[in-house]
Amino acid sequence: MNEIVEFALNELMKSLDPLETSSEDAEDSHTISRTRILNYNETNDKYTDTEFKQHFRMKRSSMQEIIDSYNLTMKHSGAGRPQLTAEKSVFMTVWYVANMECFRQISDRFGVTLSCAYNSVKNVLQHIVSIRKQYIKWPTEAEASHSATLFERKRGLKNIIGAIDGSHIQIRKPKHFGNDYIKKLF
Repeated sequence: MNEIVEFALNELMKSLDPLETSSEDAEDSHTISRTRILNYNETNDKYTDTEFKQHFRMKRSSMQEIIDSYNLTMKHSGAGRPQLTAEKSVFMTVWYVANMECFRQISDRFGVTLSCAYNSVKNVLQHIVSIRKQYIKWPTEAEASHSATLFERKRGLKNIIGAIDGSHIQIRKPKHFGNDYIKKLF
């Protein structure tokens, strides 16, 4: 099962399209001013808990755990442009994953360049992959059997031990366990 999660996370990382940032080089070299949403990150504090979860698909406390963890790994440098905060980087990454927007939309929403959005999302996802074992726990055989029984009683589906909300992350069918990656519509 850990192989499946690792495969899915790696596929998500591969989906980051570096070609989408290629126009950024031209933007930086000619210092073209683009219209962006100003101070979007400040609106996150104004969301109710329900709105926050609708937008980011997680609780504030879970988001804060990721921010705190990522902040510990950031390399703080005094040179060059000001570095994005861990908070902005994590919010941008979770927005990207939760809403499946392209980097142009992400960069506009969070007021950063395309290359900054791309690099930030890539770095945060790498961090999340590195800490996955702290958060992704597989059930014991007894727990899986109990969950399957409850799932069958509630939904009439056999051999199901759980479900992950309604998100659809497109990945290529793996060589191993390929039949586990069939999109089923109910």
